[in-house]
Amino acid sequence: MGVGICLVNNPHSLEWSPFIENQLAVATSNRPGHTPISGIIYLLSFLPKNEIEIEHQIQLNVGCQHILWSHRNESILLSSCHDNVLRFFDTQNTDCMYREWFDTQSISNLDWDKISLEWIITGGIDSSIKLYHENQDSNESLQTFHTKKHELVIKEQESNLESIDDLQAPPIHDIQWNTHSPMQFLTTDRDGFVCLWDLRQEEDPCVKSFRIHNKTCALKMDLNIFDENSLALGCFDNSLMTYDLRNVKKPKSILSNIHYSQITSTQWSPHTQHLVATSSTDRTLRIWDMRESNNLLQFNNDTPNDSYETEVSFGGRVSNFKNQKMEDWVNDIAWNIHEVGLMALCCNDQLVKAYNIKED
Repeated sequence: MGVGICLVNNPHSLEWSPFIENQLAVATSNRPGHTPISGIIYLLSFLPKNEIEIEHQIQLNVGCQHILWSHRNESILLSSCHDNVLRFFDTQNTDCMYREWFDTQSISNLDWDKISLEWIITGGIDSSIKLYHENQDSNESLQTFHTKKHELVIKEQESNLESIDDLQAPPIHDIQWNTHSPMQFLTTDRDGFVCLWDLRQEEDPCVKSFRIHNKTCALKMDLNIFDENSLALGCFDNSLMTYDLRNVKKPKSILSNIHYSQITSTQWSPHTQHLVATSSTDRTLRIWDMRESNNLLQFNNDTPNDSYETEVSFGGRVSNFKNQKMEDWVNDIAWNIHEVGLMALCCNDQLVKAYNIKED
């Protein structure tokens, strides 16, 4: 498959098609302050000889934020927009937008269930978690959950609160369906908690939660498709942590200060179990080797959560110094599931790029 660079309008999010190996969807919007307010969804085709063709453009009068492909129908796309609306598009039809779901708050992230292929989950800046079914008649969510008012947070803050009702549930930073177990998903929030939710549990769907070490929070996460218990977290303190969900008393690995500024994406490779890619507003894309053989330091299970010093790193290393330097900050990255080592990224300089990265 070809690689190359394509100019688009302020890209925010991208995703390779699960059906067509060279097709990439990109969600864009005008830069803040520019008029008229508008967004475009691009379908890009990466061709041999490093040529790129814009197959389709969907023009909207509102900015597009996140983009997802259906894993059931190769022409169906879902995008969250800046007016707090989820919109479905069928690229095979002339009137391609065919469904809208309305929300009252900004959508921080969303995901489409890859097991049943039917359920869609969103996380909001108001701590709300909303569940939709692909074929529902209503344009409102079927169920709404909220991040918990965790006991640890309450204990830390209760001395400054007049009543427990004053404690606000933290906003969702990231949300992702579990690709190994049906009806389960994970969330990260601003208070530093990672939660596992199981919608089959009616009384309390939040079946597990733990607080991230070093008193930070995860901005982005990804569950390893090869290992149902291996979770990677790109954190607010610019660290990369991995956890084994069977034992969250300590992280499997901590890599401190992997970027110089905010992490914008964290993704395991779909082809190589131990590789994680991260991107940042420091204008770099980096690949990390997280094999346990890289462990230079060992901690026992009794080490308290907050006893790891932030400068300590263990359990991983940069993979053969595979850093890609960009001209502007990187907004999103996406591994191609069809070709080993092929990765797309979009930057704040209005460029979408595709690289072939040899995986080791």
